[in-house]
Amino acid sequence: MCLKAVTREGKASLEGRDTTNEKWLKWAIARYYRSHGYKVSMKPARAGNAIVDGVAVGPEGERIAIEVKSPRDDIIRGIGQCYEAVCAGYTRAVLVTTLRLARKLKKQAFQRKSIRLIGVDAKARVHRYDADGWRLLTSKPQNGQEAAI
Repeated sequence: MCLKAVTREGKASLEGRDTTNEKWLKWAIARYYRSHGYKVSMKPARAGNAIVDGVAVGPEGERIAIEVKSPRDDIIRGIGQCYEAVCAGYTRAVLVTTLRLARKLKKQAFQRKSIRLIGVDAKARVHRYDADGWRLLTSKPQNGQEAAI
């Protein structure tokens, strides 16, 4: 870490900046939801006492809170933000991270139907954890498949 990062102006310039990995994860999940007809805003949004990274609004009006965490971020805080979003009235909340990190997490927090764990692989393919295990989600719904994650 350089000396400028330790100073006040250096610290201020680093705050609020997304890492490259986090930007890529936001792009991948936004692309996925848009391909399913959702309107996606990847701007920070208030969810009760927390702020989530983005919101997806479905064709039927369902609101999904999107929380993106890179491997260097605090995953536990992300799970808390997802629970806060569900309690604040969002239909569902998703925690998005890399597939490598998502596979290492304990899955008990994601057993509740309204909170989902999403892993994005190196090819920007979206994987969802279900009770049955990991499932690769297609970018476009096919013949009556569930579009929402």
